[in-house]
Amino acid sequence: MTWVYIKCGSLVAETRFIWRNRLAIVTVALAGTPEAATADFVCDGSDDHIEIQLAIAHLHSLGGGTAQIASGIYSTARPIIVEHDNIALVGAADRSTFIRPASNWVSISTAGGAEATGVISFVGVDNFAARNLVV
Repeated sequence: MTWVYIKCGSLVAETRFIWRNRLAIVTVALAGTPEAATADFVCDGSDDHIEIQLAIAHLHSLGGGTAQIASGIYSTARPIIVEHDNIALVGAADRSTFIRPASNWVSISTAGGAEATGVISFVGVDNFAARNLVV
């Protein structure tokens, strides 16, 4: 297990990650759930795109990997954007991971100028996946 510091915009997070099969795996969970005690990124149920985007940025800095998103209902006010290769977003096996747009949800333009209008947007990437997520 390794500890690293990552930065996304003005947010800085300290996290640990686990290497499996040479690709990093980070976990994302909702505060107040049992999974939150060991999660790398903990969401509070509001603007959860921030923590999920931090997890994606962290995986990109490591060359790719999987963000395992625990069961729960995640609320996002902005699109979750994957602009890097080798990133997978994986929800709970029983498909109890929900990512919902909040009432204040708005689309945004990516760094490359593409309009991200979906709750999750994969933009110009290879080797990507989204599994067991209800959007």
